[in-house]
Amino acid sequence: IQNHLEEIKPKNQKKLPSLESIVKIFEIKSRNASDHVGRLEDKENEMKQEYKRLHDRYCELFKVHCDYMERTKILYGTDRLDQTTTNAHTSSQSRFVFS
Repeated sequence: IQNHLEEIKPKNQKKLPSLESIVKIFEIKSRNASDHVGRLEDKENEMKQEYKRLHDRYCELFKVHCDYMERTKILYGTDRLDQTTTNAHTSSQSRFVFS
């Protein structure tokens, strides 16, 4: 048994530097992956903030549009507005028919 151990020991000693370098490579890869995850999380947070900003802006514009439509209905009267939109819709349809 002792002879067998003495035979294996030099082989293992030769493999040791290679295995140590592989461990270092994996440590570097692990660190790089961790850094990349951190960058992706930062980017995700930035995207969430941008989405929230755009959503708020959209809601603001939609509210302004609804307010504008309400004021237009009040100023022109509901019948006149309906007539205007109907005429515009009819003229756009006739344009497609004759084209």
